[in-house]
Amino acid sequence: MKKTLIPLIAFWFFSTLTYPQVNPLVQSVINQVSLDSLSNFVRELSGEIPVNVNGVVDTIRSRHSNQPGNNLAADYIEQKLESFGLTVYNQNYSTNGRNVYAEQIGSDYPEQRYIICAHYDDMPPGPIAPGADDNASGTAAVLEAARLLSNYTSKYSIVYALWDEEEQGLLGSQNYVYQALATNEDIQGVINIDMIGWDSDDDMKLWVNTRDTANSVYISDMTLQVNTSYQIGLDPQVLNPGSGSDNLVFWYFGFSAIGVEELYGIDWNDYYHTTEDKIDKFNLTYFHRCAKMVIGTLAILAELSPSSAINDEKNIVHHYLLSQNYPNPFNPSTKITYSLPQLSNVIIKVFNLVGNEIETLINEEKSSGTHYVIWDAEDLPSGVYFYKLQAGSYVETKKMLLLR
Repeated sequence: MKKTLIPLIAFWFFSTLTYPQVNPLVQSVINQVSLDSLSNFVRELSGEIPVNVNGVVDTIRSRHSNQPGNNLAADYIEQKLESFGLTVYNQNYSTNGRNVYAEQIGSDYPEQRYIICAHYDDMPPGPIAPGADDNASGTAAVLEAARLLSNYTSKYSIVYALWDEEEQGLLGSQNYVYQALATNEDIQGVINIDMIGWDSDDDMKLWVNTRDTANSVYISDMTLQVNTSYQIGLDPQVLNPGSGSDNLVFWYFGFSAIGVEELYGIDWNDYYHTTEDKIDKFNLTYFHRCAKMVIGTLAILAELSPSSAINDEKNIVHHYLLSQNYPNPFNPSTKITYSLPQLSNVIIKVFNLVGNEIETLINEEKSSGTHYVIWDAEDLPSGVYFYKLQAGSYVETKKMLLLR
């Protein structure tokens, strides 16, 4: 009796857990993760091959915060994200500090966001710092996620974020979180990627750092199931309470997050923070599989759908909605997203704090669906502004903050 009872109890327990089933769309996305694309991103970011940024050919020789290559790398990232049809934002939070991120608006829950992120700055502090593993590898995975997922619609919004000055104490991600807290940003979960190129013994092990904070454990469980269900071929090791890098900041302020990294402390990269941190030291199979796992996890969390084009105005919308502008605070531009359930004449105006009209952004007929407009406040002073949507009988006003 005891021999049958325990298995039956175990079967009942595990059968009640909700895990993602194999989804043909997610499988297709995972199959599209390209090692050639990932490797090319790393080679360009680590200075092995030149980059063409804004029509000028140059080489990213170092991404250290104090080196000119850091800003060149940020320009490169911005250009790549824009090439995927995404709206890109720069968060210049200090003289040297510059986060670069793009947002893909969700079709059903535009104000609820999943973030996939990595830091792009590197070490050592000299003029030559390839930083292929730390952390061109993580940056490449974020860019590959943007390259692929931007071709689809997601129910939840996705933020593709690249942080600066992680090496100086998680400064970039910290400033982003401060902004998110100030504006009550609805962050559903964060996947942070830091160093996924080194596996010297070919055991395919990596850390998935998690903590009992919000839904962090659920997200870490999801990565394990994606690895198993989609036969990625890794051997993820969960650390709870985990450590990591920029994911720590999100935990400190109560957000759901995980940190994905190679097996630091056990199989450590011999070339960490040296001028020999190059892609020729990578285990390329491992690198490829890590990217597949995190991108597959994000595709499930954000609830990808096969409709191609986030700007497709034929998405079915059931009610009027004016979303909070993003980013907010902003400098100098911000995106205002709105949804229409039917063909409507749309008027969007911006007002200052005392109610004077500053600008009419839209005054025209728009089809049903989700739309957006960019407001550029380049010539205006810092302060509180309001934007008002009028569509048929629907009227709504929201507040935004220009902060220079």
